[in-house]
Amino acid sequence: MPACAWFGIDPATVRRILTARFGPGADNWVMALLQWYAYGGLYLGPLAALALVAAWHRRRWKRRLRAEPSPEGASPRPAWRATLAAVAASAWAMMILLLLLYLACTPWLLGDMEAQYQQQMVYYRNPPQYWAAVRDTINALKSAPQIITQPRAEAAADAAPAPAGD
Repeated sequence: MPACAWFGIDPATVRRILTARFGPGADNWVMALLQWYAYGGLYLGPLAALALVAAWHRRRWKRRLRAEPSPEGASPRPAWRATLAAVAASAWAMMILLLLLYLACTPWLLGDMEAQYQQQMVYYRNPPQYWAAVRDTINALKSAPQIITQPRAEAAADAAPAPAGD
């Protein structure tokens, strides 16, 4: 299955960004999660799990019915009721697990979003102070060119064409 674009960004670019952000190797897991989401795994995964629970329960019900026939066996209603009860119990457990995961991740996520927002708002709150910091950084780089040597070397290595064997 080919990799899917992520918000209009081609997969090769996404992989380069992930490699730069998380390092080689770790980008495979993140890319797999992004592709899982892009192909609808967020919705299809739980549906497939519930379908497996339902199929497993129906199979168990039929085996039990063959082993000990009952007057209820003629009607499919008790079997469907039991199957849906098993699916509901499984869905309930998953819902509780996802709620706990959500509650655990929310404070961190909100803190990260707030930090990004504050970083973006620095310019709008006090533009002269923002540009003074930018000007100071530029002057520091101009006065000490050795500071930028390592990042330039890393950028040149990243921009170099890949060997023919890859």
